[in-house]
Formats: sequence, C-alpha cells, structure tokens
Amino acid sequence: MEECSELIKELSKAIRGKANGVHIAEEIADVEIMLEQVKLHFSIGAMVEGIKVEKLTRLEKRVNE
Repeated sequence: MEECSELIKELSKAIRGKANGVHIAEEIADVEIMLEQVKLHFSIGAMVEGIKVEKLTRLEKRVNE
C-alpha cells in the first residue's frame, strides 16, 4: 500500500504540472515489484495473466470500434 501511495503522490504532482519522470519511473518499478511479490505469495500469477489478456482484448475491441 505504501508503494502505491508513493506512486499516487508522484502522479498527483504531475497533474499539477510538477512532473518528475525519474521519480514516476522509480515508483512504478517499486509497485511492479510489490505486485510480483503478491502474485508469488498467493500463487496467482497465471490467473492474473489470464485476466489481463481478457481485459486487454476487451479494451482493444473498444478502441477499434
């Protein structure tokens, strides 16, 4: 949760015109690492990937309409 809040803070700064790409990239990396840990902890990596494919397919259809 802490890593997500740090990313939100950096994105909020960007909305206000004070973007720092390096800080945003660092926070994204931290969040992605934590998400990988959560997937490993709950043994749900394959499930998450399947759901991502479904959601990306649905998004692609919407974009192409």
